[in-house]
Amino acid sequence: MKHYLYCLLGLSLGAPLAAHAQSVGIGTTAPASSAALEVSSTSKGLLLPRLSTAQMNALAAPVPGLLIYNTTLNKFYGYGLGTSPSSFGQPVQNIGLASITPGQSFTAPASGGLSEIGVYFSNGSSSTLVETVTWSVYAGAGTASVPLLTQTQEVILLGSSPRLVTFTLPANSVMLTAGQQYTVALQYANAALQPMIAGANPYAGGTFYSGATPSAALDLAFTVSYLPLQWVPLH
Repeated sequence: MKHYLYCLLGLSLGAPLAAHAQSVGIGTTAPASSAALEVSSTSKGLLLPRLSTAQMNALAAPVPGLLIYNTTLNKFYGYGLGTSPSSFGQPVQNIGLASITPGQSFTAPASGGLSEIGVYFSNGSSSTLVETVTWSVYAGAGTASVPLLTQTQEVILLGSSPRLVTFTLPANSVMLTAGQQYTVALQYANAALQPMIAGANPYAGGTFYSGATPSAALDLAFTVSYLPLQWVPLH
């Protein structure tokens, strides 16, 4: 069916069509081996689907990499990660907990690329605290699966006041799916590094973990930033 469509496209353009293994050429008998389709012409261009902004936004389940020409704005658009991050989380901080294996599950409100996770910590010691934290991100609630990502980071707390510590992910290392749960888990040796938590379950999208054990009435004080999938102008 795919080869048949390519043939129709070639005939409609009045151009020679050549198929070599998995590469198809229109206007060339030697399409590049790394291209599924190569169109060659010195007198014609490739015309993408032309949609208004309303039609573009009404497309059902667009996939990353989709391209169109927006006739409302007279610009090429592609569907992919945006450049302005969105964020969510649970900022309530009631108490610092002496846990060296804290974690928190959360629900992605939209699909996109996870960029940062922030956790509020307090310093339970009387001096400057320097601690190496290993942190991982898992798909689903809890840590039973293989982590999607594991990193280490040095954390420095100068005083006892709670401070937001940000853990930055490599670009495109973890992709979120809207409505799915994920879990961030942290591990370190010094119990003086105390994660801030809140009781009465203020965050409905997940729960606090101590190691592999969930605590339904507690939530970590945390933030999550991500780059949402959206229509992005290409010029």
